[in-house]
Amino acid sequence: MSERPTVDLKGLEGIKLQIDPFTDTREDPAFIGQNTSKVPLRKVTTNQDVARFVTYQVKSLLAGLGLKVVESGGDVILKGEIKKFFVEEANRYNAEVGLQAMITDTNGKILWAVAISGSSSRFGISYKADNYYEVLSDALVGTVHELVRNSGFRKALTEK
Repeated sequence: MSERPTVDLKGLEGIKLQIDPFTDTREDPAFIGQNTSKVPLRKVTTNQDVARFVTYQVKSLLAGLGLKVVESGGDVILKGEIKKFFVEEANRYNAEVGLQAMITDTNGKILWAVAISGSSSRFGISYKADNYYEVLSDALVGTVHELVRNSGFRKALTEK
């Protein structure tokens, strides 16, 4: 996050943000990429829980920005669905992460919802797991950055 433009979150310090586990609504949660540089195409899968990874990273990134992230008893609740978590590898690794995020009050009333995405691209040795994970992580950082930069995010946290 430190390599991205700064985001002013002043005034949000006292708000307790509860982040519920994200759900993975992709057709095949294990399918995270494909290598198109050779025929036949090579599918890239993971045995890791992508929703758990995304939830953990979103919590870490938002706490790192100075928001008060809590496990329970939040003033507002951030919920999300993973719509895209994918790398296309040809001569570069190109990743995109897409989330549907919503902030609700403690009664479940939706205060704000947004479809948000981030992307990343890099060179690397072909068909290497570390490169897939790194570019996906960078794309997720971009997605969270776009989330907090959205004016609706601040408004939903402050006008509960």
